[in-house]
Amino acid sequence: MKIKSVEIRPFVRRFVKPLITSFGAVSERIGFYIYVKTFNEIIGRGEISPLPSYRNESLGKTEKLLRTFSNTLPGTELDNEVEPISDFCAKISQDNSYLQFGIESALYDAASRVEGFPLCRWLNLKSKMTVPVNCLLTLPIENIEQTASDINSRGYQAVKIKVGCQNINDEIEGVKQLSQHLNNAISIRLDANKGWNYEESLKALKELSDCPIEYLEEPGCQSVEQIQSLRDETGVGIALDESLGSLEKCLLAAESDLCDVIILKPAVLGGLANTIKAYNKITELGKKVVVTSMLETEIGLASQLHVCASLSETLPPCGLDTLNLFEKPEARLSSVNNGAIQLPNGYGIGYDK
Repeated sequence: MKIKSVEIRPFVRRFVKPLITSFGAVSERIGFYIYVKTFNEIIGRGEISPLPSYRNESLGKTEKLLRTFSNTLPGTELDNEVEPISDFCAKISQDNSYLQFGIESALYDAASRVEGFPLCRWLNLKSKMTVPVNCLLTLPIENIEQTASDINSRGYQAVKIKVGCQNINDEIEGVKQLSQHLNNAISIRLDANKGWNYEESLKALKELSDCPIEYLEEPGCQSVEQIQSLRDETGVGIALDESLGSLEKCLLAAESDLCDVIILKPAVLGGLANTIKAYNKITELGKKVVVTSMLETEIGLASQLHVCASLSETLPPCGLDTLNLFEKPEARLSSVNNGAIQLPNGYGIGYDK
């Protein structure tokens, strides 16, 4: 695969309403789409959109690196294989994980199109074309009964609720009310983003002991001892996300008793190959893995759906049902049936805009 040209397009995509988290409100996503064209006129697409509230990556610095890359890539010839492309992207990204994710996604998209495969099957021939996902909610929930009915009818296996943003008693009551209307088979994932400290997390989990809480993500604990105490006192699993924030830290956590669930974000790990590597290693060590987005738009989300489809037939529901946060989302990538998103037909990521 020889690269003919690279095009960069800045974008701004707004949410229908702000997503409230303990880090603050997120109302839009700003970033860059990258289009890599080969000499046989095949185009690969990637997305680079740092989320400053999660990780301190400068959009300006990322753009500067991206434009330098776009000027040097034309004329480069790469093998149409996972590892050589991943190694190339790691070398030129200068430790910027968002940049590495976007460039690698574009090159993988192009390579799988050249070979005539959907990206997931280029990564793994046994891949299914569906990905189980969890529903994402914020509190307070308007019309709880109708919301629960929609969740039940779409066959979700899990619901993720953002907490730690408002009065804790109101949040506990909101979770209780929703739980009363959900099918018994649906688990609840609570994501505090460190907005609940140890005492608040303990209080909430004890008061929610009758609800099917699968895990609490990122409690605001000050030590490993507090995390372990929280788990021992409540029997609820603990998930870590932003406390890890790199491939190396995720693998170290998997080798320890620090947590029960490790959240993997491809854009934070530096791409799809690192996500596959981390997933395989962590699950070998007996830890549960949940892959989630960084609230990317259609191009970034499509590549993440494909990498998840390539991982395992028993993959837990992923945090990739986030496109409906945006105004006018792409329907093919935001329609959930039987708790899963069907990947679009076509080669590569199957998304051509």
